[in-house]
Amino acid sequence: MKRAMPTILLEPNRLHQEGLRRILSGTNFRIVRAVASHEEFLADGPPMEVDLVLACVEAIDRATADLILSVRASFPATRLVILAESDAAADVNAAFAAGANAYLCRRDITAEMLIKSLELIMLKGSVVPATAFTPASPRRPAVIEPEIAAPPGAAAAPEEAADHLPHLSARETRILAALKCGDSNKLIARQLEISEATVKVHVKAVLRKIRARNRTQAAIWAMTHAVGDAGYPAHSNVTGTVRDSGVASLPTAS
Repeated sequence: MKRAMPTILLEPNRLHQEGLRRILSGTNFRIVRAVASHEEFLADGPPMEVDLVLACVEAIDRATADLILSVRASFPATRLVILAESDAAADVNAAFAAGANAYLCRRDITAEMLIKSLELIMLKGSVVPATAFTPASPRRPAVIEPEIAAPPGAAAAPEEAADHLPHLSARETRILAALKCGDSNKLIARQLEISEATVKVHVKAVLRKIRARNRTQAAIWAMTHAVGDAGYPAHSNVTGTVRDSGVASLPTAS
């Protein structure tokens, strides 16, 4: 039998708090403490054995950012999930910048999706709203598979000038655009008609080139730099055709 994971719930609305208690009842997540405010949460802090903090908020304001920073600084091993009303890119970026491990949009998620998302997050994966990266797409959570670390010592991607963007091949550009949409390795492999192993190699190369630590950072970098949009700079060695999405594609052979 799996160990129940001690969980702290932050939910200001008492009715919603009770609903989340019932949703998580009987799962691998055991709520050991429920609080209604950031101040109440920070008063004592989570005990050392807590595996998960689920914080329900409207949007990412200064108080929420301070909460995330506090949890991350004091309890680096605890997984911190934001369940928010907003799915705006600015809120998603702010949450991850402060140290959140995942970001879920309350109005777009079912009870089953919430449980599955939390299980994935505890396996070192992450989940973000796809609409934060692709506003025109249907609302759905974008699953970011368990993190693939960049080489040791790699730093987070800085804000490069447009004429100093990393040199990406056409296939790497297309894969980065797929990461922006939250596509899994399996889906990318099917779209490009290559193996998942080949996709993993390309993903690692992309992470190294843009100096991202994981797929989440890569997705945010791709959104910030408009990868896949018509205005994204083309490199001189990129061959193949440019489709309606603005992403260059190579022949399917690896």
